[in-house]
Amino acid sequence: MLIYVDLDGVLADFESARAQHPLSKQTPYIGRPDRLPGLFENIPPIEDGIRAVEQLMKLNHEVYILSTAPWDNPEAYDRQATKLVNMFAENFRQYLPYIDADVKAAAIS
Repeated sequence: MLIYVDLDGVLADFESARAQHPLSKQTPYIGRPDRLPGLFENIPPIEDGIRAVEQLMKLNHEVYILSTAPWDNPEAYDRQATKLVNMFAENFRQYLPYIDADVKAAAIS
């Protein structure tokens, strides 16, 4: 079965990271949490969501993780990709040839 899973709110706790960020209530970040410095590096994982995806993969479901980086913050895409690789390191090893070299260097030892 083909299954799509959202990153934010399912695997990564974006709202918690935003709420705990020291600049989240300051201008110019009010209403634009995607611009908070370091936000994407510090998003805590949602352990139950990760375990659920791992179980789906073990049952041979084809799981795709959906997310989008902010349009005006292209570095966020690499940070989100790095976060995913760290969450599912064992599962991603089979895809090493296809992972961007910068993401691979940052995420996989």
